[in-house]
Amino acid sequence: MEATRIHSRLYRASLGMTVLPHAPGCLILYLSLSKLLINPFPYNQLDRHTFFIRTGVPIMRHETTQSKKYLWFAILTLTMVSLACQLPFVGQKTSTTPDDGAGPTAEPSAQTTVSTEDENAGSSTPTPLAGIESLPPTNFLELVEEGVEQGRWSRGEGILYLVEYLAGERALEYEVAEQEGTMIYGLAKQYIALGENEEIKEKLQSKLQELLGALHNLEDYAVPRDEYSQKGSFKVAAQTTPEDCGALWKKGFPKLQNKKCLLYQEAQAGGVTVKVYYPVGWQGDAQKLNYVQVGFEALQKSAETYQQFGSSIDMAVIFSPARHPNNEDKLATTLFKEFWDDDVCPMVIHNRPDKFQQGKHRSNIAHEAFHCYQYWHVFKQAKTNENYTNNLWWTEGSADHFSNVVYPDIKDNQGLVRVFDIKSRTQSLYEMTYENYVFFTDWMNQRGNQDLVNFLHTISLTESAKGQMEDLAQYYNTDVFFQRFGERYMDNYIPDPGGDLLPIPASINREISINGTGKAFEVSVKPFQLYRLKGHYPQQRSFAQRMEYERNGMTTMRRTNAEGIWNEVPEQLFSRCEAGVSYYFLITSTDTGGEHTSSLLIDQTKTAACDGCLVGDWAVQNDSFTRWFNNLAAQSGSGSMVTLENMSGLMGAQFGEGRLYTSINKELILEFSITGQANQTLRFTSTSIGEGTWFTNGENTHLSITQQSLRADFKMEIPGIGEIPLGGGTVPEEALPPGYEEFGAFSDLQNTTFFGTLSTEAEGNSRSYTCNEDTLTIHYPQISDLIFNRLDEPIELPMIGDNE
Repeated sequence: MEATRIHSRLYRASLGMTVLPHAPGCLILYLSLSKLLINPFPYNQLDRHTFFIRTGVPIMRHETTQSKKYLWFAILTLTMVSLACQLPFVGQKTSTTPDDGAGPTAEPSAQTTVSTEDENAGSSTPTPLAGIESLPPTNFLELVEEGVEQGRWSRGEGILYLVEYLAGERALEYEVAEQEGTMIYGLAKQYIALGENEEIKEKLQSKLQELLGALHNLEDYAVPRDEYSQKGSFKVAAQTTPEDCGALWKKGFPKLQNKKCLLYQEAQAGGVTVKVYYPVGWQGDAQKLNYVQVGFEALQKSAETYQQFGSSIDMAVIFSPARHPNNEDKLATTLFKEFWDDDVCPMVIHNRPDKFQQGKHRSNIAHEAFHCYQYWHVFKQAKTNENYTNNLWWTEGSADHFSNVVYPDIKDNQGLVRVFDIKSRTQSLYEMTYENYVFFTDWMNQRGNQDLVNFLHTISLTESAKGQMEDLAQYYNTDVFFQRFGERYMDNYIPDPGGDLLPIPASINREISINGTGKAFEVSVKPFQLYRLKGHYPQQRSFAQRMEYERNGMTTMRRTNAEGIWNEVPEQLFSRCEAGVSYYFLITSTDTGGEHTSSLLIDQTKTAACDGCLVGDWAVQNDSFTRWFNNLAAQSGSGSMVTLENMSGLMGAQFGEGRLYTSINKELILEFSITGQANQTLRFTSTSIGEGTWFTNGENTHLSITQQSLRADFKMEIPGIGEIPLGGGTVPEEALPPGYEEFGAFSDLQNTTFFGTLSTEAEGNSRSYTCNEDTLTIHYPQISDLIFNRLDEPIELPMIGDNE
């Protein structure tokens, strides 16, 4: 039975802003009943609070009620809001003026300055960090273009140079990270179709005929391996020497020669026929036969793996009998209906067996086999020669990714992660090739490989690469998806198909320091580029700020030491008491209309006070919280349903000297009695960690918390139903207790992603407090005071979900 996803481990409460899901599989639970008073610190009556459920395409709006149908949902909501918001220390949009009217003192405006580490940070031109920019050409196309720019050759001459290398006629004199014969073949066919130099076009056509023309008559020169006798002679024809077969291959395997140069094996795998052909002269050579057998096994495994994404085409691997003394280990050519039957996809291997590396050989075959899948599903009806280079951003990136799906334990392409890191700071996806497998790997993690295959079917092959970006931009929810991809990339949290994290260096474009008002930065960003920078805010200050976009763009930010906690740029930000605070900014756009400009404007800076009495660790008095909660429930209209009877465990708070605030629940258990249901107890359990920043007004009478985020595991024990886990993983439906589907709106939680908006017209969002050596009291005149006791020892943070 399909698993029911009920994740709630990571909560991203971008206070005062719209809450968006961090990733599929994580729920942002900001749910409440209408008229529920959800933020007692600071305390505001919410005039409207609705939530939305996204189930794919439609978005349905649910207005919660206090009807009996939603009884359990009401209790769940009230409890989770109190705890998910890590009450009492949570605030929404922080007012620039506390309740008593006393506010921070504004300082004179000053131009934004930059750190001495980056003297160009005030300009819109990216200034990369030093020491990471030296890259050889990643692929053969880049080598050709580099040679054209340097005056080494014309485009046609550079492609001819590569074809001669593929044929084994010359050594490669330049370093190239990814050496694939398919790209040489594709560039040659494209030049033959579009190039201007007729002499070079003729030479290219002739060379390709020598390399691959033998495929036309391949079957005339091949015999099943089983027809080769133990004595090394054919039962059906005279044996030829390797030299003869090499020469005949280059001549296109002429007809009527009565020669047998190749042996072959075949098998059924993944609903298709797979074959492997190899020179007869290799028989008896254990190393070469192992090379063949490993390739044959890789072809079968690839066919079986790719079958789950739809029917494929018969495939054949041909180890060329022509000698290629200069070729390296990864030279292979996959052909699209050029030299053989349209119903068979041939892969010609030009490598030298003595350079055999088993892992690379397997992933190489899997990569080429996915080109066959692409041909069958995407290219079959298309003329691809003219548009070859337009498609490289996805053909090579997805083939590298799917080779890892076939062989998740082979990591031979991880060197491309560094290539992606450097290029993605200044280039769009459509300007990259093999290294885009990083993006497609994240797609697998978030949306699944089938969804990736579905997208490949939508690409318009006749468009430019930039035009194909429009296909990507119009795919569902791509703007948010690409931003979240960048966040996961910056967090170094993209697992490969084997479950290991990709070795992401996550470099940045530049670093700035923000010391006053004005334009903190202005950057120009291409569609589908990951522009990232680091900004430093000086200590003990507040900043009123906003983003401006020339076109549609998106910016999120997180503290440099807070992986996984990204928010939109807040309208107000507070630095620490004793030190400044640094943030990473991620700026993207999926607007394919061209480059867009994004700017961060600082409208105002002020001094923000810190109260040393607050610094330390605190635990709420349980009886104080019980009174507070029950009074809150009564005022919200939910008090007639539920009463908090017992409370155990820890609800704590840490105020750091650096103005960092952490709220902590450890094995917190709340037990509720239910009106009208005698001897029925609802139990709620929570372990959670919330993070944010804190500040006080100048007189240390009012306290506010901003930029709260939360990691949490929740569960509820419901009378007559049983335990309902609300966080910490994927719950198989059969593991849920009987009757769970009757739990009000609980059925709506299945396979959904929650997000919502909080709306309030009130502005006085700080809360008055009293602090002394032993106790901290948060004052709620309309409810009841919350009292905390100071702890002698720091609270040890609990282990939650993935952090265990």
